[in-house]
Amino acid sequence: MRAFRLANLAVLIQQIRTHTREPRAAEYDNKAKRLTFSEPYSALDFSSIPSGRGKWRAFQIAFLLMAVHSTAEPDSDERDNVELIWFPTGGGKTEAYSALAAFAMFLRRHA
Repeated sequence: MRAFRLANLAVLIQQIRTHTREPRAAEYDNKAKRLTFSEPYSALDFSSIPSGRGKWRAFQIAFLLMAVHSTAEPDSDERDNVELIWFPTGGGKTEAYSALAAFAMFLRRHA
């Protein structure tokens, strides 16, 4: 459940960040031996989520719910299947696949 919640949070953060500002530019500072950014990190205000953000399209949540069991259970018979999503450009495929990838990463990290 924790991995599922964290994956949903990761997608929400992505939805908010990619639609509210330009990406920060990163450069490696050889003298300081660290990355520097064009602007500092700013915490998100979850109390004012932009309109149209923070929602799943029906197929996205259906895909994620359909795939979490086989992702979480190494012995699942469903691991023999490969799921493919087809929707036109801009339909939300990347978020659906990214959510499943985030779930798998959080699950492994917190297992």
